[in-house]
Amino acid sequence: MENNSTFKERIEKHYASLSKKQQKVADFVLKHPTYVGTHSAAEVGELAGTRETTVIRFCYAIGLSVYAQLQKE
Repeated sequence: MENNSTFKERIEKHYASLSKKQQKVADFVLKHPTYVGTHSAAEVGELAGTRETTVIRFCYAIGLSVYAQLQKE
């Protein structure tokens, strides 16, 4: 993680620059971090009201290279 920031801080830092659908993913991740850690990007996307690709793009937008990095956080 950049500068030892928490994933919550990372999301908050990038939130304003996210698309509306990526913001839906961000909101879901912040409310349900345990679910994100144990489920696929497709499942997260479905529950967040978006698609798997939006979840992956969200990860890129907050500086992660893969969804698995978000799960580890």
